[in-house]
Amino acid sequence: MQREPEAKGEIKQIPILAWTQAGQWRECANSPQEDWDFLETDSKGTFALRVRGDSMEPEFHQEDIIVINPYLKAEHNDYVVVCNEEWEATFKQLKKYGKVRVLHPLNGKYEDIELSKNTQYRIIGVVVEKKKKYR
Repeated sequence: MQREPEAKGEIKQIPILAWTQAGQWRECANSPQEDWDFLETDSKGTFALRVRGDSMEPEFHQEDIIVINPYLKAEHNDYVVVCNEEWEATFKQLKKYGKVRVLHPLNGKYEDIELSKNTQYRIIGVVVEKKKKYR
C-alpha cells in the first residue's frame, strides 16, 4: 500500500521529473538519479514537473514548476497531469459535465480534449502548487 506524503507544513525535497517519467512516477521517485533537480516544498506533493509549452497560459508558463499529488481524487476544475496509452503525459484543467470529462487548455489557441470511454487515459495526479522562477 502506498503511503500518502507528509502533512502540509513539513518541508521536504521532492524530485523534479521529466515528462517522460511522469507515467512511472512511483518507480522514478523511489530511484533518484544523481543528475536530478529537487524542489523543497511543504505541499502534499510527491513529485514535480516543469511546464512545457503554452497550452496552460496565462496561468502557467514554460518552465514553471508544478507540484503533483498523485493521491488526490481529481475533481471538476482541478489542474491535472494525465497520461495516455502511449505513456505521453499532458497537463490540463479537468472539466466534468455530467458523465463527460474534458481536458481543457487555458490558452484559447488550443481545443478541449474530450475523454471518451474508448480513450485509454490515466490521471497521474492533481497539481497542488506552482513554483515560478524569476532568475
